[in-house]
Amino acid sequence: MGKEQLVVRNFGPITNLDIEIRPITLFIGTQGSGKSTISKLLTICRDIRWWLQILNGKDVMKPFVDFGINEYFQEDSFFSYVLDDEEIKYEKGLFEYKSKGKDES
Repeated sequence: MGKEQLVVRNFGPITNLDIEIRPITLFIGTQGSGKSTISKLLTICRDIRWWLQILNGKDVMKPFVDFGINEYFQEDSFFSYVLDDEEIKYEKGLFEYKSKGKDES
């Protein structure tokens, strides 16, 4: 796996996060600080089926509902998940897929 990065702003208990995910990444913090939220976001973002849902505009919010974090979205929530040359971004209420190495979809 190449470069993997997660940036999160104003989502549930997370106000400002920018991390590079490595083969071994530990989340350490107090109760309620967002460790589980980060893990859930990573699980969602790593699921290729979810990427396809974004491209097709179908059931995009379902994984957030399934994990019980759908109410974490705020008016100014933002997140970006980058894997190599591909990115999934949520901003201003919309999900977007970008591929930097190939034709954009």
